[in-house]
Amino acid sequence: MKKNYRRIVELTDKEIKALLNECVAPKKIEDIERNEKDNEVCAVITTVWGDEKEEIEDNITLTEDEYLVDWDVRPEDTWQYRQYLFALGVNPLSFENPYIGKV
Repeated sequence: MKKNYRRIVELTDKEIKALLNECVAPKKIEDIERNEKDNEVCAVITTVWGDEKEEIEDNITLTEDEYLVDWDVRPEDTWQYRQYLFALGVNPLSFENPYIGKV
């Protein structure tokens, strides 16, 4: 049977960087690590914060449903993130779905 899904930890560094640039637009992306057990990707990013344009280093955790950061994420940003993942073949509904290919 053909595998028709990808897990987030299967994305390449290049794909993760493109995803982060599209959804978060960090100034710099460092140290991408995959946690196979929890099916999540963690990255260290540098962002510009506040009116002072202060650069801060932050950790971002990418899951198949959302990205977790220290600031508020708007629902429309989460939707865009999930759409991008879907375009890459990452969708939790596809993982071990017994109905795919049967209907």
